[in-house]
Amino acid sequence: PEIGSFHNGTEVVITISGEFSATDYKIFFGKTECAFSAGTAVKDNGETRLTVSVCSMPAGTVPVMVQIIPMGYAHLASPYTRAEFRFTQALKVTGTSVADGSTW
Repeated sequence: PEIGSFHNGTEVVITISGEFSATDYKIFFGKTECAFSAGTAVKDNGETRLTVSVCSMPAGTVPVMVQIIPMGYAHLASPYTRAEFRFTQALKVTGTSVADGSTW
């Protein structure tokens, strides 16, 4: 999904051309590195699909970047060339209250 929330347990699936070791990746949502479990990588037909749980980060829209160790950032997912893919962390409101005045 392009929109979700850490609080709702949103998972993002990233597909990369090429088959690399599952421990060779770092996934960033903006400047925040989200933990990646090597057990969620699936290799199939020359592609690798990574399932990443959205981590706690400020609300807003950020680029999604993938670093492949030791080669560098994936094409279209780099802070240096261009991060084509974006994700919006939705704000979760857990309650409201009236600080002053009336509820009418």
